[in-house]
Amino acid sequence: MMKSFVSSSIVSRGAAGSNLFFSDLREFLGIFQESLIEQKERLVEAEEAQDRIIAERRWGGWGRSGSDEGAVVAGDVAYAARMIGKQGERIKTLDGFYESQAGILREYEKEIREKGSR
Repeated sequence: MMKSFVSSSIVSRGAAGSNLFFSDLREFLGIFQESLIEQKERLVEAEEAQDRIIAERRWGGWGRSGSDEGAVVAGDVAYAARMIGKQGERIKTLDGFYESQAGILREYEKEIREKGSR
């Protein structure tokens, strides 16, 4: 099981001599999870900023007539929306990676506990 974790993740691609970037797998997952939480928070902030910009443009007179609504969400707002969407997809991928690695670690720890209780 441990071999599965190491071979399936970036943990196995460390400096010469140790093959690990981190002192243990829990440390790796902890740091990875902290980074993922931070990225999720930044994504929420970006989405909120995007919503504020659109609201300010509408309030400021952009898109007063129905035909001008496209101007509110065009250009930089459209670009930011695409980038926010891409970042959301990246986070989903990283979240899946984290969950799979955490599952492997849980199984490994379960095996260790079971062997210790024999």
